[in-house]
Amino acid sequence: MLMAVTVNREGMVPFGDFGDPVVLRRKLWDDREKLTSQIRALPGLDTFLKPPCFDTLHHAACHGPVIIINHSERRSDILILLYNFPP
Repeated sequence: MLMAVTVNREGMVPFGDFGDPVVLRRKLWDDREKLTSQIRALPGLDTFLKPPCFDTLHHAACHGPVIIINHSERRSDILILLYNFPP
């Protein structure tokens, strides 16, 4: 089900012409960025929604292989990280 959201001067975008979905998407993106920044400002959450660094993955691989899967409609990638092998 598709639901139209309207927003005007008070933070709502009127939904009617071609540009409105673009404006709405931009507003939603900005809101997401602000919320993500607020969460990352909290103690211990500075890496919220960020990919782990190589050192973290490498350390995890000492207990067994770390398998990273990236899948989309256009392609898929699999990365297997082993502790005793260079990247």
